[in-house]
Order: sequence, then C-alpha cells, then structure tokens
Amino acid sequence: MSLVYKTLILFGILLLVNCNSSEKKGQKSEDSKTTKPTEQALYATFQNAHGTWGYD
Repeated sequence: MSLVYKTLILFGILLLVNCNSSEKKGQKSEDSKTTKPTEQALYATFQNAHGTWGYD
C-alpha cells in the first residue's frame, strides 16, 4: 500500500469521526442536568511594604 493511499484512508476516517461527533454537540448529557453551578471566587491583588505582590 502506498503512503498516499494510507493517508487518504486516515483522512476519511477522521472526517467520518468528526461528522459523527458534531451531531452530538447540541445534546446535553445526563450529568449536565444534575450538576450545580460553581461558586464565584473574588480576589484582589496588592503590593505590600517590601515591594512584592500578593492577593487577598
């Protein structure tokens, strides 16, 4: 088998896999229905007396 033929077969397989996975993108999984939203984290940066930076 030539390298060109193998490359074309691989490209075709990847194209088919990509087409099949794009159909499922609009569907929500069962896990996403039961998960809770994450909490929001707030932070502030500051410069201390020694000239270095920190966060609070």
